[in-house]
Amino acid sequence: MPLNYSKWDSLQLSDDSDIECHPNIDKKSFIRLKQRQIHQQREERKVKIEQLKHEAELNKVLLEKIKDLLQNTTNEGSKYLKQTAAKLFEAQEADPSLRKTSDDKEPTIDQMIFNLITQVLSKIKDQKGDDHDQAARKELEFHLNRLTERESKRVIELEKAQAEAKRYITSEDVHDGFDVSYVDKTPSAAIDETVSQPKKTKSTTKKVKSTKVELLNPKSQDSGEVEEEDSEDDDEDDDEELPRLSESAAKFAKIKSSDYSSSLSAIQKDPSLYLEEQTTDALLVEAFESEMKGKGKYAKNCVHQGLLLQYCRKLGRDGVRLFFEKVGAGSLKAIQVFIDDVNTTYERISSRCATIKEERAKDPEPKEQIQLVATNPNTSITFEVPDGPPPPNLEITSDDQELKLTDAEIEEVRRVLTDRWETFNSFPKKLQKALKSKDLERVNKVLGSLELEEAEKVVGDLDRVGILSFSESGIIDGTKHDQEDPKSLEIKQVEAEKNESLDV
Repeated sequence: MPLNYSKWDSLQLSDDSDIECHPNIDKKSFIRLKQRQIHQQREERKVKIEQLKHEAELNKVLLEKIKDLLQNTTNEGSKYLKQTAAKLFEAQEADPSLRKTSDDKEPTIDQMIFNLITQVLSKIKDQKGDDHDQAARKELEFHLNRLTERESKRVIELEKAQAEAKRYITSEDVHDGFDVSYVDKTPSAAIDETVSQPKKTKSTTKKVKSTKVELLNPKSQDSGEVEEEDSEDDDEDDDEELPRLSESAAKFAKIKSSDYSSSLSAIQKDPSLYLEEQTTDALLVEAFESEMKGKGKYAKNCVHQGLLLQYCRKLGRDGVRLFFEKVGAGSLKAIQVFIDDVNTTYERISSRCATIKEERAKDPEPKEQIQLVATNPNTSITFEVPDGPPPPNLEITSDDQELKLTDAEIEEVRRVLTDRWETFNSFPKKLQKALKSKDLERVNKVLGSLELEEAEKVVGDLDRVGILSFSESGIIDGTKHDQEDPKSLEIKQVEAEKNESLDV
């Protein structure tokens, strides 16, 4: 739909960049003068309009009074004018407030009529008999015609002044078209919060370890922990699950695309459907999964319902009413825009699903994976994650003087700890997060997502720097020489439809 910008032609700018002035005149001063002139003309026009409107009220009353004088003068003669003038004079004498005390004060209607009668009588005082009455009627008719002509000119002047005032947009023309407030007191049920598993807090995933290393600067270890926590915050969104339909959203998805009345009733019953942006995302996810299962009709219906909620949300506070007035009421232009958007979105989803199906058909076997499995049931795999780099001043103390390390040995310990920390930081963020959780299943999940060669290198680095460790439960019989080594590790190579394991 083309946008109409013609209303902005009524803007009157005093600082237009295209303005031209004399070279000897400062442009800023000229703009200020122009602005002052615009405001002055606007005020003068406003005052003139008010005066013309007030004059209309006076003219209406005066015309009736003069017509009444003319009618009675025609019937009774000029003596009626004298009687009326005498009554008005007595009223002014009895009430001093009716007298005109200042030139700035507007005369009253009675004063105007009294002045008119006085003027007429002064002009016809030399006339006698019937000529006197005839002259009075002519004078009244003259004043009546002159006031009628003035009223006609006043109407034209008022229309011209009002048209000039409406040519430009001013601050007085700006007002609120409507103001609607809405508070949703019902709890949001659009997104099922129980779909995604609650994340473990840092207090539960953090484990306190005892160490034999005495540090001169223990705060350096705390700074390392802060950096780890920040890295966890940066990757919190990596493992977020896709939004799923709540119960109300699932019912909304099954409403036919042509049944706008039922859709409106569902939204009115649960406004959180369109207030929550994730509801649209959940409907589009449902459409994608349904298309993958071959349910094209249901998938397109989910797209329609999802975009319906999106349009209602993006149209503003009164979006639901606007949408259903245009689309639900059968506006062809609005329906065409909405349906085109639905078709385009569904075609993109359908095309993507078709591409995925083709790729799966060409490569039906999943890629090989590396998994960590302990061969001995009494052996458990654990992960010793470093808390941070070694401090600048590393000291290792012992009560036994014979076990005291030399400077060279301390530097070797520093090298090992530094290598351990740098190796850990070289791993992908997801793997670092999984190792910190010390959850073997989670680590295997990340290893399975890596390429085979990269996963093998990661496992080798874990074993080399000592992050990968083993612990054995139960009692070990030392008399058996053929007992299985508790620190044995099996790296399983998982293949599709095969359960073969590769021992490393």
